[in-house]
Amino acid sequence: MAEYLKITPTKPVAGIDPALLSRVAESLNAVLPAEIRLVQYTTTPPFDRSRPWQPLDDNGNPVGAVRYYSDGSWYEGSSPDDAPASLVGPPGPVGPQGPAGIPGVVGPEGPIGPVGPQGVAGPIGLVGPVGPAGPAGPTGLTGATGATGATGPQGLQGVPGVGPAILTGMGTPSNALGVEGNFYLDYNFPYALWGPKSSTSWTTRLPLTGFEAPVDLGTGTALALNTEYYVVLGTNLTIDALPATSSYAQIKLNIETTTSVNFNVHANNPTIHQINGGIAHINTHFTLAAGFHRFTLTYINNKWLLEYLVS
Repeated sequence: MAEYLKITPTKPVAGIDPALLSRVAESLNAVLPAEIRLVQYTTTPPFDRSRPWQPLDDNGNPVGAVRYYSDGSWYEGSSPDDAPASLVGPPGPVGPQGPAGIPGVVGPEGPIGPVGPQGVAGPIGLVGPVGPAGPAGPTGLTGATGATGATGPQGLQGVPGVGPAILTGMGTPSNALGVEGNFYLDYNFPYALWGPKSSTSWTTRLPLTGFEAPVDLGTGTALALNTEYYVVLGTNLTIDALPATSSYAQIKLNIETTTSVNFNVHANNPTIHQINGGIAHINTHFTLAAGFHRFTLTYINNKWLLEYLVS
């Protein structure tokens, strides 16, 4: 049971207001342990109902017994245990359930029980996925040739082509080849595109290797050093002179023949070929079949060398 300290003035203390003593008691109660409570002395019921109360008269003298607060009213007694039964309230509601405690340590695993009886067979399961294909078997024997089937119906006429046709071949195209508007690709060096064809002939030729047009190398034509020529021959050709030089030089001849022709290179003019006191003589004859031919003339070591590259 709680102990209560009782300050009981028998008469007003000179110079000290009884209410002041009550406030002193309240201040002490604020710092004392819960087991110790000072009695409150006021002329009216105090606001603090957790401590005993002793009423005072107008002169500050105690009146009656110490009172305790319980169940909404003050009652007289020597301790809180003297509260009448009628003033004791009913038990309060059950508080909420506290949190679950920490799980205990898992016990050891028990022994395996005996095998139970076999259960009833369950339903048949779903069909599983198809397995991967197996390896291919060996090739079988070739069967006999079947009979020729009946001829199928003729197909629908195709959509007309768009744009002119491009024909191909080697050399100059024949006027009998193709129709008006066609093109012709000559894939014989030095390559050219002919067309579009007129109503009767191929008249337009577009070179594809830098030769704008065939060079007319007639008898007496002077050749230039370090130059490449493209020549179309329908008759024999003779080169009688080579240019004078004292250093390395080359002349390339690309000759396209439309028929069999003779090609001759004569260089026996001492005025042109007087080199370091010497004369270089080239006197070569070729019979060229229809087609494309390539020659290279190279001046090296004080003389001209003729090389026949393509036949």
